[in-house]
Amino acid sequence: MNCKSCGKIALESMELCRNCFIDSVENKIKKEIRLAPKEGSMVIIIDGSAASKVLEKVASRIQSRKELKKVSTLQENTFVPATLDEINSEFFKKVFFRNNSGKNMQKLIFPLAKVTSEECELYCNLNGIDFEKKNKDEMQEMLWAMDKSYPGTHFSLKSSRDQLEKIRKG
Repeated sequence: MNCKSCGKIALESMELCRNCFIDSVENKIKKEIRLAPKEGSMVIIIDGSAASKVLEKVASRIQSRKELKKVSTLQENTFVPATLDEINSEFFKKVFFRNNSGKNMQKLIFPLAKVTSEECELYCNLNGIDFEKKNKDEMQEMLWAMDKSYPGTHFSLKSSRDQLEKIRKG
């Protein structure tokens, strides 16, 4: 199968070639970073996961920030390497199980909100980046099963979350 963007040979079971896939992931992340507050240094959480490695690589390429500060704990206006499927999982835990960690998520920035954990892992593999594989929790496994049966589930859930957030804010 050929890449839907450039016509080159696509990656196995994908619609994009290697270069177009990498560009697609980076562009999604850069767009989210551009929407974030610009003051001060860019603070990102580094935990060794594929998501944090991808965020670190893309963030280090952005020249509009003065400094890239790497931390291991949450702070206000921190760039968190949480992927689309992880954010969806946390949302459902809050809705169904009233699981609220007490963290003020409004003050955190999620530049990987439109990128799945599988895309992060593939990005790392294609770029030769070593990472620690995270285990999926039960909610993530359920959501991946839904996405396999109904492709696009993760992105539909993101859209629904965004709409609910607008309603909540009034």
